[in-house]
Amino acid sequence: MQIIIIVVLVLIVLTLIKLRKQKSGNLIEFHSDNSNKVESEKANDSIAYFLNNKIGYFTQAKTKENAIFISESVKKLYYKSMTQKEFVKLILERIPDYDVDTLKIESDNFILMADNYSTWKYIQRNKDILPFLKYNAITDETTCTTCKKLNNIVRSVDDEFWDIYFPPNCPECRCIVQLYDESDIKKPTDLTKKKLIRPMDCFAINVGKHDLKSLYE
Repeated sequence: MQIIIIVVLVLIVLTLIKLRKQKSGNLIEFHSDNSNKVESEKANDSIAYFLNNKIGYFTQAKTKENAIFISESVKKLYYKSMTQKEFVKLILERIPDYDVDTLKIESDNFILMADNYSTWKYIQRNKDILPFLKYNAITDETTCTTCKKLNNIVRSVDDEFWDIYFPPNCPECRCIVQLYDESDIKKPTDLTKKKLIRPMDCFAINVGKHDLKSLYE
C-alpha cells in the first residue's frame, strides 16, 4: 500500500479569507490523536520561532529597520491580532509608497516560508521511515518555468537537491512536497536528464536549513 503523507498544502494567498481556503502555505496532516497533539505543538513552535527570528523579503522596505517592522507586523497578521486591512494601513503609514499588491504577495510569502520551515523540521523527524521526497508543482498558466521543471522529481530527504529546490522557489510558489517510504520508490530521479532552472538567489535556499538572504545590507 502506497504511503504518501502530504506535508505541504499550498498557495500563497492575498488575504486571510484565502488562507482559510488552503492557499496560505504548507500544513501538516496528522492521523493519530497522540501524534496530532505532539506534532501540532512542534509545528506551532517551529512557526513561532521562524516568525520571531527571521526577516522577510520586503522589496520596498528600503531599510532593515522597515523590513523588521513589516515582519513583526506579519506575525500579528498570522496570529490574527490584526486584520489584513489593519496590516496594510499600518505599513502604509510607515512606508506610504509601498505597493499594496506587492505587500500582500510578500507578506503571504513570509507566512509560507514559516510554514515550510516547520514542514522541513517535520520531514527531518520522520526521515527514517519516510526517506524520500517528491516535488509536486501545481501546473497551470500561472506556474513559473522553474517550478514546472521541478514537477515530479523524487530525491532522498538528505539529497543536496533540497538545499536549493525545497519550496518556495518563487515569490508566489504553490508547490508542495510529498513523503514516501522506500517501498514506494524504485529509484530517485536522474537529474542529469533534467534541465533545471535555478531559482532567484533569494529563493535558492532551503528555508528549513538556511538563513534567508539579506536584502538590506
